[in-house]
Amino acid sequence: MMALLHFYNMPTLRVGGNTDFEGDDEKHHFFADRFNDSLKAQAFRQYEEAKVLFERAAQIRKSDVSVRDAWATVLSKLPQRDAELLEWQLRVRSEQNWATQMDDVGLRLAELATYSDFDSSAPHHGGDFRFTSSGELLAKLSEGLDLRLNTKVKSIHFEKDDRLMVQTDQTIYQGAAVIVTASLAVLQRHQIHFHPPMPSSFLAALGRFQMGQLGKLFVKFTPGQCPIGETTYLLSRLVSRTSRRLLYYCIREDVPSTVALVCLVGGPSYEAARQCTVHEVVQELKEMYPHMAPGAVEDVHFVSFEEDPHVLGSWTSGKVGSSSSDFDIFQQKNSRGLYFAGEHTCRLMYGSLQAAAVSGARAALQVISATDLSSAWPFFQKNLSSLCDELAPSSRQDLCGASCADTWQPLASQVPSYFQSWPGMGLKTRSCWEALGWTEVSWKAKSRIPTSSQKSWKQLSPEEQRSARCVGYSRQLWDDLKEDIADSILCRNGSAHFQLPWDCLPGPLMED
Repeated sequence: MMALLHFYNMPTLRVGGNTDFEGDDEKHHFFADRFNDSLKAQAFRQYEEAKVLFERAAQIRKSDVSVRDAWATVLSKLPQRDAELLEWQLRVRSEQNWATQMDDVGLRLAELATYSDFDSSAPHHGGDFRFTSSGELLAKLSEGLDLRLNTKVKSIHFEKDDRLMVQTDQTIYQGAAVIVTASLAVLQRHQIHFHPPMPSSFLAALGRFQMGQLGKLFVKFTPGQCPIGETTYLLSRLVSRTSRRLLYYCIREDVPSTVALVCLVGGPSYEAARQCTVHEVVQELKEMYPHMAPGAVEDVHFVSFEEDPHVLGSWTSGKVGSSSSDFDIFQQKNSRGLYFAGEHTCRLMYGSLQAAAVSGARAALQVISATDLSSAWPFFQKNLSSLCDELAPSSRQDLCGASCADTWQPLASQVPSYFQSWPGMGLKTRSCWEALGWTEVSWKAKSRIPTSSQKSWKQLSPEEQRSARCVGYSRQLWDDLKEDIADSILCRNGSAHFQLPWDCLPGPLMED
C-alpha cells in the first residue's frame, strides 16, 4: 500500500503500534483486576513458549482439525492462571487474524501465513500508519473510470460467441471479460447468478471458506474528559473465551476536538456490542478508571461490515478441511473471460487490504494479457502483482533460504545419510539404521518413528549405541538433537507443516 501512496504522493499519519497487533509495549496498557504490566509481560512470554509446543504438535497431525482442538493439549497442561492468560491471547489473536473464534478455523489453512511486510525504507519503517484521507485515495483511483454506482449486478451470462453479458437491476452490459470482486459471502449466498452455473468443484471449494464477524465499537469522549492519557495507544483487558465484555481491545485515537476509543469486538462480545448502551460502556470504563468524570462518554456507535448487504462479513478464513489449493478456483486457466479479485481470492495474503489491491492488479493483468508494460502504475510491477501467489523476496529469503541440512548443520555434517532417501544410502549405512529400528516406511514418516529415537544416549542399548556411531552420531549430538527428531523428519520428507514449503515455490501452488 505504501507503493500506491508514494505513486500518488499522498501523506500518511503515524498512529503508534508496531508490526505486531499489540503495539509498542510501553504504550500498551493491560487491565486484569488492575493495570498490570508484569502480568502483561508474563502473558506474552507464556504465549511464545506455548506456541513452540503448539507448532510441534501441529506438525505431526495427519488430518485437519480446528485451531481450538490443536491448542487443547497445550491448554490442558497449564495451571489455571496461566491457562486464563493464554486463552486471552488466543481469543484476541483469533479475532484479529480470522475475525472469528478458533473453534471455527481449520488448522491447515490457518498456518498459511499472511506475508504483508511493512515497508523497510525510511521514513516508514517501524510502525502502523493510516491514510490521512481515504476519500482522496479513492478519488485518485477512480480517475478516468466510468463508474455506475447504486447498480446491483443480478447475473452473469456466458454467450456462445465467447462474450459475456452482465445483467443489472437497470440494464445489460456486454463485453469480452468481467472481473468479479463481490465478497466471499455474496458469492456463497448466490446473490449473483451465473449462467451456466459454476461447476460443483467451484462451489465445494467456495464452501470451505467463511467470512467472520468482527465489529468496531466507537466510544467518543466529551472534549477534555477522556480518562485515557496520551501515553496509551492500546488498552486491553483480560477476558475469557466466553466473556461478553466490550472494552478488551481498544485503540486510543485523537479525533477532531476530542478523543475516541476504537474497540474491536468479536466472538460472544459481538452481539453484546450491537445492542450496547452508553451506560454499559461507562460501567466498564469506571472499572478501569474509577475517577472518570460523569458525562465523560458523549456517544457510542457500533459498525460492522456484516450489516452491509454488499459485503455480509469481515474477511476470509478457512473452515476445517480447507487448504491452500482451494484458492485455485479463482485462478482457473480456462476462465472464459471470467476473472475474480478480492481479499478472498489471494492465497498468501487473504483477509487483508493488501490482498484486495494485489488480486485486483493480478486480474487486470490477466484480462489485458500484457507481458511488457511501460506503465508506472505500481501494481503492474511483477514484485507486487504476484504477491498473492509468490512470496516477496525478503520473505522468500527468510523462509525458503535454508534447507534441512542448513537448519541442522551438525547433523548433516556428522550423519550425512540422515537427509538422504532410503534407497539412496549405502547398504551398510542402511543396515545400521535398521538396527536402530528404522524401515523405509518410517523413514518416509508414514509410520511411527522407532522407540530408539525417543531415548537419551544413556538409555540406548549397547547395540543401539554401536549402530548410532555407525551412521555418525556422537553421544553429545544424539542428546542435543533428540528433541528435534520430529521436526527434522518432517523437513526431510517435505511436510506441508514444516516452514510451509509450498510457499517457497513460484506460481500457483498446490498442497499434496
